[in-house]
Amino acid sequence: MVSTTQRTTAQDTSQATDHDTNHLCIVATIAEIAQLRYSPAGVPILGCTLAHESVNKEDGVQRVVRLVLRAVCFGCVAERLAQQDLGTCWSFRGFLFSPRSGRVVYQIQDFLAFPQLSEQEGAHHGWTEAVTHEKSAPQTRCPEFAFPS
Repeated sequence: MVSTTQRTTAQDTSQATDHDTNHLCIVATIAEIAQLRYSPAGVPILGCTLAHESVNKEDGVQRVVRLVLRAVCFGCVAERLAQQDLGTCWSFRGFLFSPRSGRVVYQIQDFLAFPQLSEQEGAHHGWTEAVTHEKSAPQTRCPEFAFPS
């Protein structure tokens, strides 16, 4: 039997507040895709590297931001991403975590072809879990840039 105190604690933790939310939406190019592998339970797992470039304003000055992000995805998202071409641009949704290695990894929960994304869909509340794309084909490629050495 669960006590009233335990029940309240369980309910409180299910409602995330701003300070304990971990969501990251990013438009990026698929730079590398590893071979699709499977967990002992048969769950598809895919590791990849995403490359992002954007221009952001910081203290009134334009700043070019470039980053390379290690990422992983599981299940049907892994199967879909494994079918996509290197160098194609997508809008990804997921969260950051740090495995035992201590490096930050981006866990992809969903992705959409970048040109199909409306302004509102990129926001946290604009994503829907019902979006499914069979072999989604992006309409364009992200601008290319040289990877940092």
